[in-house]
Amino acid sequence: MTVEASGIISKPLDNLRTLLASGEAMQEWVGVDAEDVGTPTGVAEAKEHIYLWTVGESEDDNYATRAARRPLVRLDYTEGIAGEKMAEGSTYWQHDGPIQAIFEKVVPAACQGSTADACLDLANDAGAIIEGMMELAGSDDYLNATGWQMPTAPARMDPKLVSEDGELDLVQTEILINWGDG
Repeated sequence: MTVEASGIISKPLDNLRTLLASGEAMQEWVGVDAEDVGTPTGVAEAKEHIYLWTVGESEDDNYATRAARRPLVRLDYTEGIAGEKMAEGSTYWQHDGPIQAIFEKVVPAACQGSTADACLDLANDAGAIIEGMMELAGSDDYLNATGWQMPTAPARMDPKLVSEDGELDLVQTEILINWGDG
């Protein structure tokens, strides 16, 4: 069963998923075929790599299953979501808050020997995706992203912490995306 996002708590996450998936850099990052980039098919394929709250992996997943989900973005609230009534007697409420976007990918073969290269490679990818988000934010039905920040540098994850056999070599970074409906 697939549950669709609705309402003031889950809809902002889903709108950010759509916003990120609509950018050509995101579609290219997840391997959408060139002829599908920029089309509804490309957006749908990119959305399959953007998760709300959890990636949903289990201990029974093998290396191939886990690696096939990457690259990915996991969206979550870091400080929750807030609603504030704008004036006494008004019916208008302002909703906003930061959304945490964790970008994660398998370290490419060309970067295996260098953590610095693996981190720079991911920073380049995430930067291109954020640039695409900035171009589309607030237009159409996309989330009204109002700012972003990267609180820490990209980091290579300890493979033994990622998978018991240590085969999954991942690099990850966090981007906080501020948004508001006003």
